[in-house]
Amino acid sequence: MKFNVAKFERIGTIIILVIMIGWTGFMAGFYEGTGTVPWISVGQSQVALPPQELTVVTTAEVTDTINVLSDRTYGEGYNCVDYAWEAMRLLRWKGQESYIVRLELDPGPDHAILLVPTEDKGWVFIEPQGGYEVTPTVGARYSNLATITGIYVMAIVWRDYDTYVSQWIIATPRETNEG
Repeated sequence: MKFNVAKFERIGTIIILVIMIGWTGFMAGFYEGTGTVPWISVGQSQVALPPQELTVVTTAEVTDTINVLSDRTYGEGYNCVDYAWEAMRLLRWKGQESYIVRLELDPGPDHAILLVPTEDKGWVFIEPQGGYEVTPTVGARYSNLATITGIYVMAIVWRDYDTYVSQWIIATPRETNEG
């Protein structure tokens, strides 16, 4: 059997072209998504961050954004906190300010919703599991399930590592050998 060099060169060329096209696509996608080139950190100041300038949109735009979560299944492993967290992230990545709110309920368990500033209604509470506006009030019933006993906004605060960790070090008493 005779080795066909020309056929081997064509196959090799095709493989190299496919690899180069794939690599170019990967690089373009990575740069588009992160603003950096993979594995090259010299001189790159951009990183993947949500928009720095927050915007305020209408209530309808907020609920349209949140409604993409409608395919999620509530249950063990995915509950109201997950809905609220994912909805807040979606809004933040679009530049919309939003906060997770914990409704303290009696009887419990507590419930998580969103607090969002809008240009048409000001600050509104949004139920992320349905994408609709709610008006929780301490002392009132929520979804006819329980009485609201408290409303708390979650604040995410960045703290200096050394200061934060040093306050949580537990001192253990030294053992003494008195003999």
